Amino acid sequence: MEKKTSIDQYIAVSDPLLYSMKVTIKRVIICISVIWLYSLIYSVAILFNHMFYPETHYACYGECLFVLNFSWAIVDLILSLISPCSVVISLYLRIYCVAKYQAQVINSITTGVSVGEKGLTLLKSERKAAKTLGIVVFVYLLCWIPYYINGLSLGSVTSESLVMTFLLWLMYVNSCLNPLIYALFYPWFKISTKH
Repeated sequence: MEKKTSIDQYIAVSDPLLYSMKVTIKRVIICISVIWLYSLIYSVAILFNHMFYPETHYACYGECLFVLNFSWAIVDLILSLISPCSVVISLYLRIYCVAKYQAQVINSITTGVSVGEKGLTLLKSERKAAKTLGIVVFVYLLCWIPYYINGLSLGSVTSESLVMTFLLWLMYVNSCLNPLIYALFYPWFKISTKH
């Protein structure tokens, strides 16, 4: 079993019979390309002055200083934190609601014990998935929100600050924590990691 994105999981849960028609290799490649293109354009836009006019951002030769003004900090907050988190949280809530409904339907139409147990197992599995996803989202927010609070409270962000360096590394650590969280909750993830 593979780790899926929230959109992929939403399609799989809400419309499982049409999943293979909706999620094709061509569409996945297009989505990945659009995401990489967005990231490239966004990075160039936010770093434009630093890349093309570097002399305006350092006091001495060889200094590498990154300054993000308040307006870009707001744009960054909206595009890099609020929008993606809103999409992920709303999709995961929808997935949980659909899975819970499907488990209730299975339980309500069953007459045999074995099918009822399958419905109960499905509900337990979805609760475990919801708990794991809740932890992943919580850890993500815990690692990213301090950076934005610091940036917004200062009015501009500079890379020479020790606090900012720590907060940037805290954001990077988040990428290392997701595999650990999945490994703690899913035996199949541990097996996949070993292979």
